[in-house]
Amino acid sequence: MRLFICCELPAAIIQSLGETVDRLRETKADVSWVRPKSMHVTLKFLGEVSADRTAAITEAMRESVFGMVPFVCTVQEMGAFPRLQRPRVYWVGIDDPSGNLQTMAQRLEENLCRQGFAREERPFRPHLTLGRVRSIRGVENVLERIERENSCFGRFEVDELVLMQSQLDPGGAIYTAMHRQRIGD
Repeated sequence: MRLFICCELPAAIIQSLGETVDRLRETKADVSWVRPKSMHVTLKFLGEVSADRTAAITEAMRESVFGMVPFVCTVQEMGAFPRLQRPRVYWVGIDDPSGNLQTMAQRLEENLCRQGFAREERPFRPHLTLGRVRSIRGVENVLERIERENSCFGRFEVDELVLMQSQLDPGGAIYTAMHRQRIGD
């Protein structure tokens, strides 16, 4: 199974992001735009995992949120990796003023490492992927649109972690929640 751990978004934010993606799509840039209903905040991508390891994953999730309380993050500020002038991925940032999302991601990384999962080499940078650049055609139009539309997309409460299965399909990945770990339980 192809697995990852994430936080889901409320419908209002998904709708707002969807409207923005629709406007970015109008630029005709050579970008593979993400379907808004597929957007989530990935805390840890696990890759291919055998079914017998899911108990270890759910235990790591439980340990990672132990003693925490739900907290609020804001979805705002569009950007690109590695930078707007040479984009490979367009994204929207997640502002975490409490620092709890970062703490939870670090705890999750440590707990999963103890369970034998590989450590992520890159630092955790919470974001939502909007699209992946296929070629430079039209990127200047996207930059112009981002500069005009860069705004806040809403706030959401982070109150659970979700272990998600991703099944690749020609029409896009299909996500299925396998386990939900409430924060504070």
